[in-house]
Amino acid sequence: MLINIKFACSFAQSPLPLLKFQELVMTTAPDQLLDVSEDQGVTVVRLCPATILEASLAQELGLQLYRFVEDLGVRKLVVDLAAVAYISADFLGKLIVLDQKMRRADGKLVLVSLHPAIYECLTITCLTKLFVICDTPQEGITLLT
Repeated sequence: MLINIKFACSFAQSPLPLLKFQELVMTTAPDQLLDVSEDQGVTVVRLCPATILEASLAQELGLQLYRFVEDLGVRKLVVDLAAVAYISADFLGKLIVLDQKMRRADGKLVLVSLHPAIYECLTITCLTKLFVICDTPQEGITLLT
């Protein structure tokens, strides 16, 4: 079963309601931040911005990602960074907090499709020891099922 959900930037004005995936219906917007699907009980979140350098964007993405754990009860999460070439230290911090939230909730987070520059950043900061990283979304889904 594959379910697609589109999240637009307008969440800053209207918070995500506490609904199941099947009940969420959003429209695609040019400033879309996340593309969400569910496959084999695993939630796959594809980040859409090519660069995540501004603190406000990192904050918004972090809040949207936290909602999957806190509000929707997601326990198997794959974050697909294929479209992202650069991230800020602020967003890196949001990913660390997301990983902590997932662990506290007895969940698992997998990062997939990392751009070489992002992977190098994680390696330099020794965060490859913290995060589970896979090459493709399908590998991440397989790992979590």
